[in-house]
Amino acid sequence: NAVNDLSGGKGADLVFDTVGAAVFKESIAVTAHFGRLVTLLDPGELNLGEARMRNLLIGFELMLTPMLRDLPEARDKHVEILNQCAQWADKGLLKPHISKQLSLQEATVAHKLIEAGHTSGKIVLSV
Repeated sequence: NAVNDLSGGKGADLVFDTVGAAVFKESIAVTAHFGRLVTLLDPGELNLGEARMRNLLIGFELMLTPMLRDLPEARDKHVEILNQCAQWADKGLLKPHISKQLSLQEATVAHKLIEAGHTSGKIVLSV
């Protein structure tokens, strides 16, 4: 609902799914017509009828593909992308959203929060 409220009912032009099957159907529903949906995880059983009606471009990203398929050019491109991200992070241009910071002794609490799906960013364990 928040995406539709913020977009005036249009939906998001780009949805980046880092959860997978549990939210994939909802990710389709909040992607604008002719929008893009990228998922990093297995989307589960696919029923793409709604995605087709929205004319979505769906990307399935697996960062390990260049290594698993021995694709040196793609591997080099990934290195380039990761180096650029590191530079942006060093300059403060790319910042992770941290939802909670816990001590290492609270790792089980962190794990339970992640399993419950109640995090909106990264959980940091301090050592």
